[in-house]
Parts: sequence; C-alpha cells; structure tokens
Amino acid sequence: MLSRVRSSLRRLRPGRRLVAVLAAGLVLAGAGAVIAGAVSRDDDVVRGCAAYRDGALRVIKEGQSCRRGEFRVTWRKHAVRGPRGARGARGATGPSGARGVAGEDGATGPAGSAGARGPAGEDGATGPAGPRGATGADGAPGSDGDDGAPGPKGEPGAKGEAGEQGERGVTGPAGPTGPAGPQGDDGATGTQGATGPQGEQGPRGEPGADGATGATGPAGPVGPAGPAGTSTPTVLRGAVAFVDPGQTTSYAGPFGLPDAADDAADVAQPALVAGTVEALRIDVVAPGPGESVTGTLVRNGTATDLTCTVAAAATTCSDTGGVAITTGDLLALRIGNPDGSPRYNVRWAARIVP
Repeated sequence: MLSRVRSSLRRLRPGRRLVAVLAAGLVLAGAGAVIAGAVSRDDDVVRGCAAYRDGALRVIKEGQSCRRGEFRVTWRKHAVRGPRGARGARGATGPSGARGVAGEDGATGPAGSAGARGPAGEDGATGPAGPRGATGADGAPGSDGDDGAPGPKGEPGAKGEAGEQGERGVTGPAGPTGPAGPQGDDGATGTQGATGPQGEQGPRGEPGADGATGATGPAGPVGPAGPAGTSTPTVLRGAVAFVDPGQTTSYAGPFGLPDAADDAADVAQPALVAGTVEALRIDVVAPGPGESVTGTLVRNGTATDLTCTVAAAATTCSDTGGVAITTGDLLALRIGNPDGSPRYNVRWAARIVP
C-alpha cells in the first residue's frame, strides 16, 4: 500500500502533493499492522517525511528528522469512523456503443457425408436423329477369284503398218588401200581467186638503236622573277640564375648559366644565320624601390642600340630596332646593375629576321 501511495504522489503537481500527502495519512491509517515496527508504541501517531520534488513518502521513527528537500507529516493509525453516507442516485444509462467491426470469416468446415442414392428416374423421350456421319474409308481389296474357262479362238487380225526405219548401224573398219592408179593429164589452169581478208597484226618488233644526238637549240628567254619567299625568324634565348651584388656590369650568353660572367668573351656565341635583330626583351625579379636593371645586346664585344631598362617594381622591358648581323657574329647580353644589389633569374630573348 505504501508503494501505491508513493507512486500516486509522484504523478501529482508539486502544488497538490501536500494535500495528497495529508490524504495519504487516511489511507495508511488502515495499514497500521504493516508499519507497526517503524512507529512509536507510546502513542497512536505515525510519523513520515515527504519529498517536495516528487512527493516520495517514507516513514520515520520517533526522534528522527526529515532530510533536506522533505517536509514532516503525521497521521493517526486508528481514525474515527464517520457516519455512513447516503446512497447516491442511480446514474443515467450511457449511450449505446458503436457497432463493432464484422469479424473475419471462419475456416471452411469439413465436407459432410454423402447422402443416400435417390430412385432412378423414368426414361426420357427419344431424341431427334443426329446428322449423317462421314463416309468410312475404302475396305481392303478382296482376294483374286479363280481363272475362268478359255474362250473360243478369235479371227486373225489385220496386218499392221510398217514400222519406222531404224537407226544407222556402226561403220565397219576401212578396207585395205588398193594399188595407185596411173597419173592423169594436167588440167587447165583456173582463174585467180579473190583476195582474202587482211590477217591480224603481228607482234611489235624490238626497238631500234638510239640515233645520234642532235645539235643544241638556242637558249630561251629568261622568265620573270618569282615572288619573295617568307622568312622564319630565329629567336635567341638566355638566362642567368644569379648576379652577384659586386657585379655592376656582367654578361649572359644565349643559353642558361648559374652565375653571370664578368667578360662578354666568356659567354658570347656565334650567330648561325645572317639577318637583322629586330627585338629584345628582358625579364627579371622586380627591383626594389629606386633600383633598376638594364639589358643591352652586344655584337662582337660592342654594345648595340638595342637596350631597355626594368624599373623599380617592374619585371620586364623590351626594345625594337634594327641591328644587322652576319653569320659568325658573336652575340651576348650585357647586364647593367648600378645599384649593386643581388639579382635573380635574369632572362633575355632576341628575334633575328633573316
């Protein structure tokens, strides 16, 4: 009983639990024998503690205190029996419930035993004649009968017509040649017969020997000059990975080098084609503020007019012009570094038009 009271108190809101705890005292009054060991025997009072949070109720002994979060409740073991209440009026009959869903059909029962056989009915009237059936197959031929007696001899028949001539027989072998007869006189000469048709052409003969070479004819006139052909430009490319800060003037050839050279003769290369150097381009890591890098084409150790300067914060420069070169001229790039700062990845290219 005590467990049911506790369960009911837990389901109530906190505001109603105190009322429910007091009411629970009346319920527990009838359970005095169950909790007698936990109740003082000096009086008729049962002491307990109820939790504020969930209404959990527990019985304590006399002298024990409630814990934090609990409040104290008491009730008597033997309540005074009140007067019996009047019997209440009979309640109105409730409405009929909705009709339930029809149940599923039951399983089919076993088949019943066969009934007794009824008496035979009377014969029915004769039905109409059915349609004629198909003609049956012919029967097997009967066996031959006995030969009859010979009839009387007939009159001779009329003579038949002559039959057709048979095929010619095989020619027999030739007989032996007889002796030659005497030669007869020559006959008169006959007239000439007509000319027969021309025969087919014979195969071609072998070629004859070459004749002697004839005299050379006069020279023909000179034809007009053809259009000028297109020329493919040649591009020189070179690079140096590093320019030392102490090299204010250094050189790079038309190939890759780790470091710039101090003398053009150390890196210059001969031109393989003759023509005109029309353009020059320089690429370098951008110089710092107030700094610059200048690139100039050098031919046979002498600076040319093809030159350009990469200014501060820029990375490239270019120049166009016309520097004539011949096959074998020594070409290189002069690098001007007036600020004496280290330079990295200086690359150059020049275009030669034949």
